[in-house]
Amino acid sequence: MGSPFTVTLWHTDSASAAACADSGMQLADSLNGIFSDYDSVALVGRLNRLPAGQALQVPPFFFHFLQHCQVLQQRSGGAFDVAIGPLSVLWRRARRSQQWPADSVVQQARYASSWQHWQLLPQGYWVKKLYGAARLDFGGIAKGYIAQQVADDVMRRGAIAVLVDAGGDLASAGVPPGQQGWRILVNKPQSEDTWQQPLLLGTGQRFRAVATSGDLYQGMLHEGQFYSHIIDPASGYGVRYGRNVTVLANDAATADWLATAASILPERKVRRLCRRYKAACLLTTAVDGKTITYRSARFPDLQ
Repeated sequence: MGSPFTVTLWHTDSASAAACADSGMQLADSLNGIFSDYDSVALVGRLNRLPAGQALQVPPFFFHFLQHCQVLQQRSGGAFDVAIGPLSVLWRRARRSQQWPADSVVQQARYASSWQHWQLLPQGYWVKKLYGAARLDFGGIAKGYIAQQVADDVMRRGAIAVLVDAGGDLASAGVPPGQQGWRILVNKPQSEDTWQQPLLLGTGQRFRAVATSGDLYQGMLHEGQFYSHIIDPASGYGVRYGRNVTVLANDAATADWLATAASILPERKVRRLCRRYKAACLLTTAVDGKTITYRSARFPDLQ
């Protein structure tokens, strides 16, 4: 995942707590070995290295997860798309080298970043690659998914409460003894300060997971225009505004992909998605040097 990963939990005794934590970290490692596009031996890495016309048999859960991601791509109007791998690689290299790519190169990567280049074969759970340059990138959902799977695993093993932090994507279950919920502080935009009122996650609260996306400090300047590190699949370029997004949901995978989509979509479409998935969001956008904040109806007032 390329991010810090921590598990904080409560249990009735320390030995069982250690066993729960060990199990959770092993599960995180095994899932990272599936979803990583940096690791050439990971499942996604192997899919990305397939030549055109070849197929790879995948575990049933991963096949169904791919189908789910296709549905999310459609429902988000293309704003969330795990087929965006070629564009992700292109802009990752551009930010590292600070070399702006030619428009023809961007459009080539945009063409390769499409589900039309992948075929899902349910009989036997095969994934076939139809175009050699196609790549999958689960950066917009994998951390949340893994965090949620680890939280569920720890609770099944008898923990009283758990909070899993996958690089800022948080999944919780239960609450620490004597507390109303897990207290989560949210940073104000363009500041190291936090909002005064913390978020509360866990049993008895409306939400169990939180994810953030969009950093006003990341991206590239080109001819005086800021381009975010968050890529709009429709154009092939980073979105041309700074927007910070915080999403609350009942599971961390949903919070994660919604945070990605909410970094790109207009507010009315973000509201529609949040209602559909029983989530809430806080959007903060920098416009002409001013900060504009939108808070959905179910998002707490942080003050």
